Amino acid sequence: MKRTKSINLDKKYSFPKRLEIVRYKGKILVISVETACWLMLENEEQLKLFGLLKENTIRQAVDLFAGNEADVANVITEIEAKHFEDTAVIRQPKGNLHLYLTNNCNMRCPHCYMFAGEKLKNEITTEEVKSLLQSYHDYGHTELTISGGEATTRKDLLEIVAFAHGNGLKVKLLTNGYMLTDEFIDSISPLLHQIQISIDGYSEEENAKVRNKGSFTNVLHSVDRFVKNGVPTEIAVTPYCDETLCERVHEYANFGKALKAKYAGYNFKVKFTTGILDGRETNFNDAIREKYRKAMMEVTNLYYGKDVSYDSFIGSSRRKRIYDNCSYGGLTVSANGDVYACSRIWGIKPYANIRTHSFEYIWETAKKAEKLSDIRNLKPCNECDLMYICGGNCRIKYFPFFKNCTDYNNVDGEIRRDCDQSIKNSFYDLMIKTNKQIYQ
Repeated sequence: MKRTKSINLDKKYSFPKRLEIVRYKGKILVISVETACWLMLENEEQLKLFGLLKENTIRQAVDLFAGNEADVANVITEIEAKHFEDTAVIRQPKGNLHLYLTNNCNMRCPHCYMFAGEKLKNEITTEEVKSLLQSYHDYGHTELTISGGEATTRKDLLEIVAFAHGNGLKVKLLTNGYMLTDEFIDSISPLLHQIQISIDGYSEEENAKVRNKGSFTNVLHSVDRFVKNGVPTEIAVTPYCDETLCERVHEYANFGKALKAKYAGYNFKVKFTTGILDGRETNFNDAIREKYRKAMMEVTNLYYGKDVSYDSFIGSSRRKRIYDNCSYGGLTVSANGDVYACSRIWGIKPYANIRTHSFEYIWETAKKAEKLSDIRNLKPCNECDLMYICGGNCRIKYFPFFKNCTDYNNVDGEIRRDCDQSIKNSFYDLMIKTNKQIYQ
């Protein structure tokens, strides 16, 4: 769809200050580093016009320009359609508590990265959980995610969720949905902001490769009751990873489509996992992970009926959302009260425990972790033209410092990740491929 816009030729642009010029694959990218925005120019003449526009009105720049009208049209279109002057950005929301309420689980899924199963001997009590939630609320935050293990195995779950809801917390519950009675669902539904239920197969047979045999129908019933109780509901699908997955992409997509059609008009969605982690009985090399990702992206595209591979990038770019961090520095508490700076608690170290440290100490340490992991403190990211477009990616995966850090006060030396030109090129390719889709 073509759109037109009237522009005052006496307008003088005020461009962002930090601009980097990148010549790549016959294109010229003018990148506004601080706003994660860019212009894609086709030739050196267009770059000259852009230079003139920095110092002159549009009319003056065009009069001074020796190029053709097509070059003028492209440069002005890029500037206007990208809102290149606009320096307002959206930063990632901060402040979320992820509470792993128990390690107990009624299933033994092979891909479980939490290795959930038996209840820990020293799991936090009801009153300890309430004290934590009260302190979290008192510090002005509202987002709470509860998971496990399987959180519904705790007999006090309803009491805890009611307490959280009564204190203004927005509770998202992650569950396998297997052992829930209608009475429990009806009681907890008004207290939930959102629920995510895992179903990892499109049939009983496929689901049983991961989940308990006979659970498929039970869980679908739980989904139905939550949806019709008005709870925003998300189905998370992480299929069993084997050599035949790529042959079943249509079945998974059709399963999602059928649920979407059934619950049309409700707040409901299906999310297909594209990144597989090592778990209880699983260990994957990079080639298998990539094969899984491609298969699940095909499922996702079939489910939506279009290629959504770049939708997240396009949406963020349109909104000028900058990536200054991953979720590192968020507040994560495990079933034994240990506190972590990331919800991916497997393989990293806790920096506190709610039983031995005050919430003030925990919160202040979390803020230090968040600040230290900000992209502006990391090498070579803080010197990169893609700083806020790339964001440095997962801190515990790409920055060894953050995987083992328990003291965020005394940092000796630089915090650095390995990065090469191929990583940067992958982003330049993405920027070029999606360029016109960013237009507003």
